[in-house]
Amino acid sequence: MRLLKTTSVAVITLTTLLTAPLAFADLTTDISNVSVAYQAQENAKAQNAAKARARAAARAAAIRAERNRQVAIQMADKKRDQDYEDKLRALQLKDKELDIKMKEARANRADEFVDAELAHAKAKIDKVQSEADANRLEAQGNKALKEKVGEAEIKAHSGLFK
Repeated sequence: MRLLKTTSVAVITLTTLLTAPLAFADLTTDISNVSVAYQAQENAKAQNAAKARARAAARAAAIRAERNRQVAIQMADKKRDQDYEDKLRALQLKDKELDIKMKEARANRADEFVDAELAHAKAKIDKVQSEADANRLEAQGNKALKEKVGEAEIKAHSGLFK
């Protein structure tokens, strides 16, 4: 039995060795086909990865562009607000400067202002005095007229001139 076993192993080995170039050729073709398929699959993976990176880069660029646009809008708003505040501050300073100049002018010409105010007050007093004098003179005139009319009535009724 042992002999049979050894002989069949030898026959199988011989058969394998004789048919090996045929199997080796098929194996080489299979390996080559697998290698080509693997390379095609790797190329497809690389292309898909490149497309994914390109999409991600485009997305990131769009996000950066939107962020930059928002920052530009905020900066424009901030500049407009700062310009407004600067103009407002300039107006306030100018108003204060004018107040100071007016006070300085008033202080420098205080005597003239006092004289003008006194003249104005005197004019008011003179007006009141004139009105009072006019009223008094009118009242005296009315009184004198009434007295004369009364005396004339008395004379007219006394009979001397009838």
